[in-house]
Amino acid sequence: MFFDYLNGNLVFVKQDKDGLFIQTPALIDSIESKIDYIKDVVVNDKLIGCLENYQDFLINKLCNNVYYIDLATKEIYKYDFGNEPIYGLFCYDDTLYVFTEEKIHFITKHIKTAKFHNFRLKGFDLVNPYTFIVLDVSDVPTVCLFSIVELLKFKDKPEYTFHKTTFASVYIPNVWFDYNNLIFKDGYIYIRGQNGLSILRLNYVGLHGLIMEVEKMYNTYKPLFQDSLYEQGLNLLQFFRKINNSVYWFVHEKTGRNVFLIDDFFVFGDIGLVFDRNWFFDLIDQTFYRYSFSSEIEGLLDYKKCFLSYHLLGNVFKGIKYDVFESSNQFFSLLVVSMLRKQERGYNFLLDVDKKEFYCNIYGESFVLNFFFTGRIRMKIHEIKMV
Repeated sequence: MFFDYLNGNLVFVKQDKDGLFIQTPALIDSIESKIDYIKDVVVNDKLIGCLENYQDFLINKLCNNVYYIDLATKEIYKYDFGNEPIYGLFCYDDTLYVFTEEKIHFITKHIKTAKFHNFRLKGFDLVNPYTFIVLDVSDVPTVCLFSIVELLKFKDKPEYTFHKTTFASVYIPNVWFDYNNLIFKDGYIYIRGQNGLSILRLNYVGLHGLIMEVEKMYNTYKPLFQDSLYEQGLNLLQFFRKINNSVYWFVHEKTGRNVFLIDDFFVFGDIGLVFDRNWFFDLIDQTFYRYSFSSEIEGLLDYKKCFLSYHLLGNVFKGIKYDVFESSNQFFSLLVVSMLRKQERGYNFLLDVDKKEFYCNIYGESFVLNFFFTGRIRMKIHEIKMV
């Protein structure tokens, strides 16, 4: 797999037997903000909800804020949650739901209300758009499954409470992280903590409904998804966080670079945080960007911060074979950096999108290929020629 040797920014990459398919986004809209650090973010067609949570050591204060961004007006509403720990975000229609240990807060633009639930809540995640799970640690760690309909009733009916009709309990872990203690992925529920990991399999069993069965248990800390990553040859990616209840955020073990798994694509985020199929956040200019890959939308702007770097070993770099399916520019840039006898040398090339092959002879002991895309592009790299 190539992904252990790739990094970059806002390039969507998929690997198959024919090579690497890569594409970069084009911008449809943007929303400027003053958000310094994003811990989680959710979005639908009416709002963006954002959790900003970090320790400001200059003023010795925990910054624990939730932002409600109205997509129709682009107004941003900020709410300070003080020291109240937040374990999950969800948005439905025009309401942002904020799950804390004791309450669910309901935010609609400038209106914020809250209601006590009957859990000691340490985790939240979606199973699908209409079903969610929570982690209740009132007694033993217990995963409870509910319909979104129940959440709406809880919000709108003062006397309504949650009833544990579908649930499963485990005895490990019992020491928790500050976020993402409960994660659903590919039919499995992961209850993770600092001293263990339990994995439940969620089965649909005909007339009997839903059954959660224990698949595996580890009584010491276990890195999440590590086994499946190793099976794919991804030995250097470490799970960091799940955002928007759908995007898996990894960190490269050696470089510290961000890698996002969204649908079937890996996305590299040096300064871009991808949290949705249609939105990402630029960490430098603190702006939310709505993007698309469609060439049918007129007036799209190019996002000029896209690059992809590939580190490889060899004695001679001979060139690449590629196909460009769509591009807003006639050329894209390739910077080849070779390391030879502890000296770096850089070679710049402009590659024509209409060409199929690029030939060269560059000697070295290792190489970094840096592709720079200042405009929208869809292409496939079929072969990197090395000797």
